[in-house]
Amino acid sequence: VSQIFKKLTVPLIAITLVVFFISSSEAMKGEKRETKTFSLSNGLDMLLVSDPDVHRSAAALSVGVGHLADPIDKQGLAHYLEHMLFLGTKKYPEVGSYKKFLDEHSGASNAYTGGAITNYFFQVSHVGFEQALDRFSDFFKSPLFDKKYAAREVKAVNNEHEKNKLNDGWRGGFVQHQISEPKHPLTKFGTGNQKTLSGDNRPALLDFYAKYYAASNMKLTLISNKPMGNLFKVAQKYFTDIPDRTVKVPSISTDYRKPLKNQYRLLKIKTIKDIRS
Repeated sequence: VSQIFKKLTVPLIAITLVVFFISSSEAMKGEKRETKTFSLSNGLDMLLVSDPDVHRSAAALSVGVGHLADPIDKQGLAHYLEHMLFLGTKKYPEVGSYKKFLDEHSGASNAYTGGAITNYFFQVSHVGFEQALDRFSDFFKSPLFDKKYAAREVKAVNNEHEKNKLNDGWRGGFVQHQISEPKHPLTKFGTGNQKTLSGDNRPALLDFYAKYYAASNMKLTLISNKPMGNLFKVAQKYFTDIPDRTVKVPSISTDYRKPLKNQYRLLKIKTIKDIRS
């Protein structure tokens, strides 16, 4: 639980870096590596890394909101949005074309929804990097949120939940959340399932996206073998026109352990697997 609240105070760009270096599978290269930070005119902060020795290019974008901001009546909404975001854009409406492009250029992508951030990232061959950025950036400009796939993605979210129920680490975290201060955002059901996401989710989905998916509430990291000047131009070309607007992310109190004060000394959780900790 404490790790979630560290995320509230650690700069988002540091979180982006962690995911970024894991996804690139590259070690630090020494003197040849050049790093610089920039801010675009729309308020998007960036960390750019130029390294002639990296074997692939990669990008990660963190949005400064996660499941702690879910509406009470739509728990799992931030996670559901993460799923829906990749179902086509105005420029690239074909569902699956992003994955197909990455597959054809030795790439891969993923995303995750945390308590205070949602992170999207990919890696790809150098030759496919610029076009991949074009496709990737469009998810944050003009996603379609295609209604045809709404029920399918609720089912996908529900399947994740069913799988998590057999994961002892997830079960331990869930118990920690449930014994937190009543009505604290940490007690929300961040994954979501078919029950919490029943009915028409579209109005809440569009509202959540409009509230929080703004350039000034995002951090971007890029790494490539491109020279720094070229890398900046590419970032500027594809990310400057991400819309910006005033964002008010709900403040989260760090006082979430009141029920534990002067009470539990040992809490046992029955595991699925035969494990010791």
